Formats: sequence, C-alpha cells, structure tokens
Amino acid sequence: DAFVVEPGARLDHVYRTLYDGWGVTIPAGTCFEVAAGGHFAAGGYGPLSRRDGLVVDHVTAVEAVVVGADGRARLLVGTDRPDDPHHDLWWAHTGGGGGSFGVVTKYWLRTPGTPDGDPAAQSPRAQRA
Repeated sequence: DAFVVEPGARLDHVYRTLYDGWGVTIPAGTCFEVAAGGHFAAGGYGPLSRRDGLVVDHVTAVEAVVVGADGRARLLVGTDRPDDPHHDLWWAHTGGGGGSFGVVTKYWLRTPGTPDGDPAAQSPRAQRA
C-alpha cells in the first residue's frame, strides 16, 4: 500500500495511523515527537532500517513548492518513475540533494514489500463517519 504523510505529522501519529488503520509500519525513528518532514529529509533511520532500509528508500513521490527561474512558486510532484518530468525533484529528496530542494508539502510512501505502481492510486482511503 502507498500512503501520504505530510511533513508536520509527528512520528507517533504516523506510526499509530498506519498500524491502527492498516497494520503496517515504516522503518522510521523512535523519537516520537519529531515531525516526519525533518526526519525524512535526513534519510529516516530507525530500528527497522537494517532490515527494511531508510524511510527515503520507500518514498515514491514528493510534492513540493519550488521557485522557478522566473521567480514564480510552483507546486510540483516528482515521482520515482524515470520518465517523470519532475523525477529530479524526487531524486533531490531521496538522497540526491539533502532533502532541501523546495518546501515539501507531501510525501508518498510505500510500505516494505509493496509492488510498484502509482502511489496516489494505491493510497488508503479514509472511511467516512
């Protein structure tokens, strides 16, 4: 399954939401008050990383506000697909640029062992009350 995590979400909330809703987790850290954006931008090392890799190994897309050469801010989504016109944005946030290229507004992640595909299409849908 793929899911969206916003950068301001604290790790404790991310863990609880993933486990309670879908019985899955990510290999992130144990400082539960840390926000996902800062943790993911640094790679996302945690106790499960030896088995499952870093959090950024599971990032399949990044949505970020970037400023173009013309000075205009744009909201772009870069994915792990090599043919994506914004693939460099994904690459910059998963090891190629220190996670500081633009202002990230969403991360799409896939849990370990999930097949490839469009992250948005695989995102769990919240149930309506």
